[in-house]
Amino acid sequence: MTDQAVATSINCRQCAAPLTVEQGQPFVTCRFCGATNFVDKTRAVFHYLVRPTVREDGARAALNRWMAGNATVKDLDRKAKVDSVSFEYFPMWLVRATLGRDERVLLKPAAALSVSEFEHLNIPPSDLVPFDSKADGKIIAPSVPFETMQQWLIDDQHLAPENIREAALVHLPVYLCKYTFNNRRYTAI
Repeated sequence: MTDQAVATSINCRQCAAPLTVEQGQPFVTCRFCGATNFVDKTRAVFHYLVRPTVREDGARAALNRWMAGNATVKDLDRKAKVDSVSFEYFPMWLVRATLGRDERVLLKPAAALSVSEFEHLNIPPSDLVPFDSKADGKIIAPSVPFETMQQWLIDDQHLAPENIREAALVHLPVYLCKYTFNNRRYTAI
């Protein structure tokens, strides 16, 4: 992940005015009182949405291509019945951390998830927008606390908490596709 401009906001410590904070910037100057505010991103959790890039018709077309492909049951695209397609935002913890001399971006689920591939996604910073609770689509509430995710990083990655440079709760846009095949119900994401 590169340091491209992604904004969120904090309040000025001097006058409490809202300040826009750019990703990767350690300081922000208040335009009202002139105070320089240090942004300690190791203790802040930013909240973003990933900008959706696919509409429902595109999601249906991708599902159909997958069903017609070689990685599924023969003729699944013709024998299965798509019951529903719904759009939602799934929460993930995004952590920027230093491991030795390297910086890594790690993703961990912030809600119950059976799809481990989400942890291997690459989220371009340009696709991040500040969280908006009025965004179109169902927003799944996070159920995995920050401390639990931090313990996962300690256990799985041997990552000490002081190596976390920045943490964010990021909602990924996904389409949940429910389909029936041979009288059994399946879900594709």
